[in-house]
Amino acid sequence: MNSSYHFTVPDFKKIRVIIDTDAKNESDDQFAIVHALLTQKFIVKGIIAAHFGTRRTNASMTESYGEIRKVLALMNASAEIDAVHGYPTAIPVALPVASPGARPGMMPDEKATDNRPIPSCEGSDLIIREALSDDPHPLYCIFLGPLTDIAIALLKCPEIENRPIRMYSDIDSRFILEDFFSKIKINYPQSWQ
Repeated sequence: MNSSYHFTVPDFKKIRVIIDTDAKNESDDQFAIVHALLTQKFIVKGIIAAHFGTRRTNASMTESYGEIRKVLALMNASAEIDAVHGYPTAIPVALPVASPGARPGMMPDEKATDNRPIPSCEGSDLIIREALSDDPHPLYCIFLGPLTDIAIALLKCPEIENRPIRMYSDIDSRFILEDFFSKIKINYPQSWQ
């Protein structure tokens, strides 16, 4: 490798990154993981295994977790980067799709009852922990699959709505985070009371 391409990113320019990926669904996610781990500006705080539905398998999140572990092992990064389990399925209520052209398989909005339990997983806990952290590096969450884990994080810990989390989602380039928060508030009103 040509050493003239090596550079050091000053610490004040680095950003914290959480990657939420359905890595076993398509092959592009493995490339995104490798790219993120090789990007010197990124402080990768963890990789969350996301589900990708039940069309091909009933264990999609578990398969994504295995694929993430495989990529980390191939990069000799298993000891440095945490891989955690996301929620294994879509949560029982329809969560927002920001554009009128929803992807196939999305359920229409429905109202939740006040006694609906809020799901939990390691992925949402990672998002909450990093969102509440006093770390001065900005937090970016990259979603390469469903938004289930951020939705659960917001339901479990509504105060992260006001934290500076920057988000990228490949669901829709017109995705608006504020719309996402308002849809969760409508479907799970008890979590904002």
